[in-house]
Amino acid sequence: MAPTLGLRAESDDPVTLPRGPPPLAGEGATAAGRPGDFTMSARRPWPRWALALAFAVGAAAVPLAHRLLHRHAEPPPTLAELAALLRQADPPLYAVPIAEHDPEAGLYFCERPQPREQLQLLRRLPELAERWRGVVFCEWNRRLGGEIDEDELGQWGVYGMRMGPFVFFGDPALLGRIRRAIAAE
Repeated sequence: MAPTLGLRAESDDPVTLPRGPPPLAGEGATAAGRPGDFTMSARRPWPRWALALAFAVGAAAVPLAHRLLHRHAEPPPTLAELAALLRQADPPLYAVPIAEHDPEAGLYFCERPQPREQLQLLRRLPELAERWRGVVFCEWNRRLGGEIDEDELGQWGVYGMRMGPFVFFGDPALLGRIRRAIAAE
């Protein structure tokens, strides 16, 4: 057999690799090989419990990292608390309740004070968007026991958004300010 790639010609064992020049006669060569030769031993596989633990740690780390890196802004749980938050925004927004004594029925958020009677004349239609400049209406995502569905929200386009339990309609620039104020909370 011809020597190839450093294997000793007299060895038929492909796992025994020679180290250094071949020994001279009488220099301590043994039947197992030359002094300094090493053999590759098969690695023992990882224990199953270690693999399961590594998988569990990795599986738990992915959603945690996602949650930390992609924090979803949730609005306050009530319209009254949302109004308080937006009054502290810079510049502050004015909250006008749709019903005089029930802020949870719905609120108009305005860049400047406006009378309720004037705001109640606004209709939630994208084609009337120029009338909504500086104004956003917010209500619970329920109307007469039902929710505003994705189709209706999609028809509103840039004039509507849903955050948590609330839906908003109005000026797209003001919707962006509201979204940023909630996210900064």
